[in-house]
Amino acid sequence: MDCLLFGRPGEAYNIGTGAGMDNMQALELLETVFTTRFSGVNRQAPRPFDVNSNVLDHTKLTSLNGWRPTYNVRSGLETLKRQLE
Repeated sequence: MDCLLFGRPGEAYNIGTGAGMDNMQALELLETVFTTRFSGVNRQAPRPFDVNSNVLDHTKLTSLNGWRPTYNVRSGLETLKRQLE
């Protein structure tokens, strides 16, 4: 990940696509890509206080060095899976 080479020590950066999903969508995507079912996960309907979407905003890193994502979440996970095999 080239984006990790250009940050400033002690700073935190979001490395994301800017597209969001809720926790269940993220879990389902992980289970689909890695062809597994995570046991021990308490799957419930969304509660009134749950966020509808988690979005990682990469603006801070982009403004520092121009980095932009080249993968969407699914293709990034698929690439990671291939690298782990």
